Amino acid sequence: MRLKLALAALSLLVSAQFASAVDDAPKVDFDQGVDAAGILQRAREIAAKQLTPIPRVKRKLFKAEKRNKAVKGPGQYQPVSPLITGSAVYPLGVNLRADPKYPALDPAVLKPLETEWTDITAVRSDLLSRASGWEGENEQLYLDGLQLDRDLAGLERRQADLNAEIAQYNQACTTRPLPPDQYQQCVSWRDSLTRRISQLESDITRYNGRVSSWNQRSRAIFDRRGTLVGLIAEWENRIQNWIETVKKAMAAQCRPVDTLESRPPQWNLFTGGFTKEFEVRAFFKSEPKDAPPCPVDYLWSLVIHPPVPDGPIGTISPLTGPKTVFKSGNFPGIGTIVVQDRNSGRGTGSTINVVHPSK
Repeated sequence: MRLKLALAALSLLVSAQFASAVDDAPKVDFDQGVDAAGILQRAREIAAKQLTPIPRVKRKLFKAEKRNKAVKGPGQYQPVSPLITGSAVYPLGVNLRADPKYPALDPAVLKPLETEWTDITAVRSDLLSRASGWEGENEQLYLDGLQLDRDLAGLERRQADLNAEIAQYNQACTTRPLPPDQYQQCVSWRDSLTRRISQLESDITRYNGRVSSWNQRSRAIFDRRGTLVGLIAEWENRIQNWIETVKKAMAAQCRPVDTLESRPPQWNLFTGGFTKEFEVRAFFKSEPKDAPPCPVDYLWSLVIHPPVPDGPIGTISPLTGPKTVFKSGNFPGIGTIVVQDRNSGRGTGSTINVVHPSK
């Protein structure tokens, strides 16, 4: 009678928990007697258990801040070397230096122009070197950005797949109490998901850090590009100013005076107010070719040869211009009518011999 009462009580105690686990109910050997405590322990072990849901992964993935550009690759931004090698004004300067009129410029004009051009070419070399270094970093930035894009796609795929699996887990393992065998399977599944969630979140953290670093590098490289473009513009302005200076110097260039010729080279004239016209002719050098003759500024003077007479042998007038007129005085003597180009320093003269009419 006691055995029946004990079994009845035990059945009432665990029936609510074992509704779905009848097959796993403890087997009682009535011939060996009944251990009520053992039966309760076994009942607890096989009682159905329910797991809590796992939340979906909602970590935000950063993206690289990429600017639109006309040309893709090999860098993130357009290269700057073509702005130097493809400069429109630099070849104009090179060609101008090859013009025969350039080396024929006055040395006082040519020397500072050559000094400036030497510095212009040195700046060009420096800009090319800086552009090359910048473009190497720009290309690496581009390649790193491509890797970030690939990593982003992989992380997004992992997160989507993991969230889909989490949804499957929550549906299969957390919506009802589970019998022991299913429970253990779900626990193993849960632990696997937990490890992969932790790993994914760690990978996302590292990825977001790389994106932040990439964005900082990108902004710095973009700013450096702007600085280089500004320096290239300044360099081209220097070339343009140099070209304008050279053109002005060439426009002012002329063929210098080579020799002067005074006509007539000599003349005899009586005293007493007789006159004779003298004129000067300039002969110019042939270079620079196609350049006009240099302007002349003639100055006339009369030099009396010793012995000095009692009075002047004559006078000349005007003292400037291509011609002058000698007027004899009342005293005989010999002199030189000198003409000089004050611009070039060249000069020549004609001999005048004043004599008495009786001689």
